[in-house]
Amino acid sequence: WGVPAGRVVIDPLLTPAADYHTAALWQLHLVTPATGTAALFAAGGRYDALLASLWPERAAAMAPPPGAVGTTVNAHRLAAAATTATPRGGRTAHPLQASQAQVLVCARGGGGLLRERMALASQLWAAGLKAEFLPQAAPSPTEQYEHARAASIPWMVTIEAARFSAADTVMVKSMERSRGEEEVVPTGEVARYLLDAIAASRPAGGGTARGGAHELHRTASAVTSAAVSAGEGDGGADDEGSGHAMSWRDKRRRRHRQDAD
Repeated sequence: WGVPAGRVVIDPLLTPAADYHTAALWQLHLVTPATGTAALFAAGGRYDALLASLWPERAAAMAPPPGAVGTTVNAHRLAAAATTATPRGGRTAHPLQASQAQVLVCARGGGGLLRERMALASQLWAAGLKAEFLPQAAPSPTEQYEHARAASIPWMVTIEAARFSAADTVMVKSMERSRGEEEVVPTGEVARYLLDAIAASRPAGGGTARGGAHELHRTASAVTSAAVSAGEGDGGADDEGSGHAMSWRDKRRRRHRQDAD
């Protein structure tokens, strides 16, 4: 969470104050360095007695109820402390993101295409990308867009039912560009496209981060090689007939030439 360890105080040996606690009760507090005051942000313990009171008699005759341990955390209080924390070196910590995902896998039409969204997310995971999708059978385009924006997810990959079934392509959109055009990309090349784009968007001299992106690109190439024909994208006759694949490759080459000029 980014909260300095020195601000967290654990009180592990409290006397249980309720019948449903069994033997152990603990609390965790956040200490404000300037004042020394502490605010409770988590509490928990053993709940064997609670589980035993809810255990059906028939089940208890067959086997005793298991033990139970749990903790309740005030996530809002913890997130607020992490956002305002100042690590060593005097730099202010970055605000917490609602999601660590790089890509939101979306659907448009087709009844939500949940199975297809799950399969595409799995493909992106295998390539080393952090991807997620809304856990709903048929989220609306607005719900998906608003989730990506609220969670600061930089890329959206949308499976359009008609386009997907006809040409096995998807739409890729950058949430960080001022003009949010969508590009048509073959499904088997989405991981390669995204990793290229992520690597290109990193500032020069990124060091380890850039090296990590190149490593992910090599992983993606291995994962998607079965779906991409040999020599495709290297120009000449090999690009002929690649259809929609040419659209994003040509656009990227054009951008690179413009940047070089």
